Amino acid sequence: MCFLKFALKKKFLGFAFLLVLSVSLCNAQPSAELKWENESRVIRFDFDANQVFIRLKNYYGLWLDDEYNVDWNFSKKKLLITENSAYVRFWYKVLPQQDYYVPQNNFSEITMDEQANDDYVYAYLFTGEKTFRVRYWKCSMDVFDEQKTICHTIDSIDYQIPKFLIVGGIPYTCIMGRGEKLRNNNFVDFEKEFPEAKFIKSDSDEKAYLVLDKPYLLRSSR
Repeated sequence: MCFLKFALKKKFLGFAFLLVLSVSLCNAQPSAELKWENESRVIRFDFDANQVFIRLKNYYGLWLDDEYNVDWNFSKKKLLITENSAYVRFWYKVLPQQDYYVPQNNFSEITMDEQANDDYVYAYLFTGEKTFRVRYWKCSMDVFDEQKTICHTIDSIDYQIPKFLIVGGIPYTCIMGRGEKLRNNNFVDFEKEFPEAKFIKSDSDEKAYLVLDKPYLLRSSR
């Protein structure tokens, strides 16, 4: 079993909380024998074979269906796994010089059916006192430019943010065509809108992650 050590830190509007966790992100995976569950299913992962095994819960969780396997590309459909929790919705800090967090996935659950990809994804810029949300939407790979950034000014401070993102193997953009000005964005009351949010700071690879909700899965004893 291989885990990366992380420190979880929430720092917003003067409040700070620190907790040391063990976290794994795709390339350093926990044992495939571990099982996870939520209110509707029990899941285990085979990272070597790119497979997910699902058993649906019936009769208020008292009975489990037969196990069903699903092909899964863990390099595109990523997981953030702590010692006892697993997330499918999470963000990571893409630029070291500013707190800009971009989405790592464009789906919300693990199912036996083909995954439906989000038409829109959102990134978050933390300025210290304000949280700015930026919307990205699907675009053509023909216009995609990984290096392209735009300058956005908040309270007389310039921020450089990516014009394009690749999420789940799909290109997204926050500006139409050759435009250089953000239009689909807004400030959010972060603590009010996301009371379950946590910031996760890596001690080993210096990456920082953000989760906005409760875990999608918890460790299962079944």
